[in-house]
Amino acid sequence: MSINIASFNQPTTFKGLSFILKYFLGMSLLCLIFTFFNSAHASCTVTGTPSGTYTYTAATINNDAVLTYTGTIRCYGGRTTPEISGYMCMKTVFTGTTNAINSVSLPYTVTATVGGAGSSTTNQNSNVWYGPVRTVASNNVISYSVNIKVPARTGSLMAYPKGTYTGTVQLFWDMQA
Repeated sequence: MSINIASFNQPTTFKGLSFILKYFLGMSLLCLIFTFFNSAHASCTVTGTPSGTYTYTAATINNDAVLTYTGTIRCYGGRTTPEISGYMCMKTVFTGTTNAINSVSLPYTVTATVGGAGSSTTNQNSNVWYGPVRTVASNNVISYSVNIKVPARTGSLMAYPKGTYTGTVQLFWDMQA
């Protein structure tokens, strides 16, 4: 009859494994909490007209061509009612020149405001953040306004080639506590 005696230190082996398991579960739970309960990422709904047209006529050829886009922004951070943060920043991204038709393109300037940030009178520089300013909102609904202006060519007898000139302006905003 033979007797085999096998001995191992079970508490020591499981002690290290237990620490690793607790650490992994704790970090996973922390990541899960920040993923699902973080209101820093809101879902926003924008209403307003995203595009427009200006048609030159004989009567308006010497006037500035101004296109104005207005609307509202509602952001939801997990609730059914709109939410805002205390401060707002905004920027516009644009080229400042339309597409060319027969080698003629039209320059344009942009003024814009979003929730109190930006300016409705000072031309903006493309891809520059303006703010932060205190967020201005009515019932947690943020208003925006973008003006695109093609200056009139005064003192010039040059006619624009017929066609559709297109310029693009992208509007970005960021709310911060």
